[in-house]
Amino acid sequence: MTNINGEYRFESLPLATYFLTADKFGYTTDSASVDLVADQTVIVNFNLYPHLPPTVGYYVGAVYNDVTNQAIPEVTVHLIGTSLSATTDIHGRFNMDDIPAGDYQVEFMHEDYITLTRDLHIVAGQTTRHDTIRLTPLPS
Repeated sequence: MTNINGEYRFESLPLATYFLTADKFGYTTDSASVDLVADQTVIVNFNLYPHLPPTVGYYVGAVYNDVTNQAIPEVTVHLIGTSLSATTDIHGRFNMDDIPAGDYQVEFMHEDYITLTRDLHIVAGQTTRHDTIRLTPLPS
């Protein structure tokens, strides 16, 4: 435990390497490794910051062919008006991290399909899921 000034002290420890962790409820944790050397005082300062409420959310989903129900790889998923985008994998899945909370329009684009635009609401600290996005193939 620290004193009222945030100071702490360990005395008469055997010479060794120690791993110290400082934590307090509602704050970040900080750690340090310390090598104790004979006849030396070692000072280790820690930086603990208050936890802040989340300000970003996440968006995940999957894109399928509206006719065949097959997953569509390499669809570009783009939040209009931002630089945020993702590309679907071979299973048609995508994920976007660290999206500022708010309302967006998201666009699903692939050269072989009609582009689809949907409204998207991102809530801080939560994941928004759209697991059944369906794109219509372009006419042949």
